[in-house]
Amino acid sequence: MEELLKRLGNGIRQKRKAEGLSQEDLAKRVSVHPTHLSRIERGKTNPTIVILARISEELGLEIDQWLKVEKKEGIVLDEAIALIKRLEPQSLRLSVSILKGILEWQKDL
Repeated sequence: MEELLKRLGNGIRQKRKAEGLSQEDLAKRVSVHPTHLSRIERGKTNPTIVILARISEELGLEIDQWLKVEKKEGIVLDEAIALIKRLEPQSLRLSVSILKGILEWQKDL
């Protein structure tokens, strides 16, 4: 449970910073004390579903997306997946070939 709270908090912090918001700004927008938001971002407290919904709305994410953010690149990964879903089949096959090539190249480093 503790790891899940840390992942959630890190995801919130990353998205907040990407949006150019301070903790104080976001806390005010979602009607929580900045100290409470800080504890959420550090994984020290479990936010209520209502607070998580408010945070999600302010940061422009669906509430279930927080569980998809696994590391710093999580938001970029979500964006890449969204782009891949829009590809035509031929472009998708090409993209997969390119990604496989990149992985092989990395393995050789």
